[in-house]
Amino acid sequence: MAFLSLDPLLGLRRACDWAINAVFPENVTVGVAQLAFAALGLLGFILGFKHHLRPSYNTYTFFTWAISVSTSWWISIPRYMLILFPLFITLSILGCRRKLNLMIAPIFLTLLSFFTFLFSKGAWAF
Repeated sequence: MAFLSLDPLLGLRRACDWAINAVFPENVTVGVAQLAFAALGLLGFILGFKHHLRPSYNTYTFFTWAISVSTSWWISIPRYMLILFPLFITLSILGCRRKLNLMIAPIFLTLLSFFTFLFSKGAWAF
């Protein structure tokens, strides 16, 4: 049995296991963050259609997201989602709405603070 294969369901199951069974902060970095950013990539793909982004951008987003989550070991998915530049275009469109911007900004500020703290303590984060 190969440790790494193209089995996204096994990767999803392993990420869920890490999120549920691992101790803090590994449950966040290896489990919850992988699941959250995989969902964010998929949501960005869906919102790209809703906001009428270029078809080439949506195609790029989908295939890059699909390759990122197609392995049996989901690791560094937040880092892989950083190259999805259409996500940033979608976030900028959503950020034009003041109420939505006031909801999104504190969430990202909290996440930035949390992962900066983990990094400063020498913990692994992606």
